[in-house]
Amino acid sequence: MIYHPRVRTCARIGCSTLAAATAVLHYGDRTVEVIDLVREPTPGLVDLCPAHVARLTPPMGWTIADRRVASAIPA
Repeated sequence: MIYHPRVRTCARIGCSTLAAATAVLHYGDRTVEVIDLVREPTPGLVDLCPAHVARLTPPMGWTIADRRVASAIPA
């Protein structure tokens, strides 16, 4: 059975594109983790569209860890 999340849009101001991934900030190890879109919107997590995930820039000294299952599948 395939899960279809409720329709959610990108968290970036002015963007109305459907969200495709969720970003999680891990302050302790200075990592922005990008994961598959979570089932339910959660405070502290940021839902982003594909374009904004692709242009995601971490704060200085931080890294991005892309852990999306879908990103590992060739297009």
